[in-house]
Amino acid sequence: TNFYDGVSMYYLYSFNGQEKDDEIAGAGNINTAMYWEYDTRLGRRWNLDPKPNVWESIYSAFSDNPIWRSDVLGDKWKTESDKAQASKLDKSLEVRKSELSKDASKYDKRADKLFSKGKDKSATALREKAVDSRAGITELSKAQSELQVIGSENTFQEFTFDRNPGSSEQRTFMDKNGTIVMQYGSNASAIHELTHGYQHLTGELEYTPGTGTANWGDVNDEKNAYIRQFFYDPNSVKRINTSAGFRIEKSYDITNKFIKSIESYDYITGKSYHPYKNLDEFSINNRHK
Repeated sequence: TNFYDGVSMYYLYSFNGQEKDDEIAGAGNINTAMYWEYDTRLGRRWNLDPKPNVWESIYSAFSDNPIWRSDVLGDKWKTESDKAQASKLDKSLEVRKSELSKDASKYDKRADKLFSKGKDKSATALREKAVDSRAGITELSKAQSELQVIGSENTFQEFTFDRNPGSSEQRTFMDKNGTIVMQYGSNASAIHELTHGYQHLTGELEYTPGTGTANWGDVNDEKNAYIRQFFYDPNSVKRINTSAGFRIEKSYDITNKFIKSIESYDYITGKSYHPYKNLDEFSINNRHK
C-alpha cells in the first residue's frame, strides 16, 4: 500500500500500464515492467538495456517517444509463446547457416578440382553455387538481426506469430488492435513473414489496423521474402506453382517475373489466381528512401 499525504492509495498502476515502485525514488517517479525499470522524470530507463540497439542509447525507452509509443512488458513480442518461437527460429537459422557454410566449402573444393582438369564450365557452375550459399549465410544473419530488433523493448510496434499448421495460408497483417500478426504454416513461411514484419518497421510496407492489407508494397518486397525463404528451405520455394513453369535452383532465379507468375488456389471459387500479378515493380512510397 502506498501513502500520499496520509491517504491510502490502492491503485498500483501508472503510465504505460506499469506498476509503480515508490520505494526507489519517491512517489510516482519509477515504474516497473517485466523487463525494465522506467524513470518517469527523465523518460528513460535507469537500468541498462540487456538487448541494446546500435542506433540508440542503452538507456533509451520507447525509442525516446513515450507519448506516441507504449510497451507494457518492456519487450515487443506479444506473448511468451512468441518469444519462444523467435528463439526457436533463431536457433534453426544458426543451424541452416552452418549447413550453407559446409555446402559452400564443398562446392569450392569440387570446383577447384574441375578447374585443375580444365573443366571450366562445370567448375564455374559449382563456384556460383558456393557464392550463392555464402549469400544465404549473409541473408539469414540479417533475419536473426531482425528478430532481435522486433523483440527489442525499444521497438514501438507489437508483433505476434500465428501458427496455422497444415495450411497453405501464410500472410502478415495488422489486427484491429494494431498488432502485427505473422501467420505461418512452417518455419520456412515464418521466415518469409518475418521479412514482411520487419519491412513494416522500416517503412517499406505499411500495414493498417483491421484491413488485412498493406500500403506501399511492391514486387521486390515479395521477392526479398521468397529469396530468404529459399535460403532457409529451398524445397519450400521449388514446390511453388507458377503459370510459367519456372525452375528455381539458385536465389537469383527468383525474379520479379517468377513472383508475378506464382499461382494460388481459391477454395471458395474453385479457381486459380495470381496474388502478386498487379504489384508495382517499385514502391511509390518515399518515406524510407
